[in-house]
Amino acid sequence: MTTHVFIVDSNTFDIHLKYLFVGTGARNYNVDFNNSKNTRYNSSIENMLVSMIADASRIRQGDKIIFYLQQNIENKIYEGKFYGIFEATENWSFIENSQYLLDELGKSLVFRSLIKPYKVYKTGVTEWETLD
Repeated sequence: MTTHVFIVDSNTFDIHLKYLFVGTGARNYNVDFNNSKNTRYNSSIENMLVSMIADASRIRQGDKIIFYLQQNIENKIYEGKFYGIFEATENWSFIENSQYLLDELGKSLVFRSLIKPYKVYKTGVTEWETLD
């Protein structure tokens, strides 16, 4: 079993919790080479996407997922906090090329895995509390 840490902001964190998934992505790139010999991307973008697929593929059923909510003074988040431990419900799940939730997220999270709560901290735990 492995533990994965996902750094989130106040907007994406709420959506991760609402739909119970973790995700990562790069700009608004879609994976267009998973069922085709050709891609519209240059080699550096293609390599970046393949690397992200490799990273996402490391998630296995039962792995622990930790969200770290970044500090954001504008949103009255005065220090970064961990908000619990979640668990992957299956091996790395899917590529979401349709960009579902793009408007709500404000960013592309094409590579996704489904999760369930394991141990949730209602008020969050700071880095310093975690280290102690």
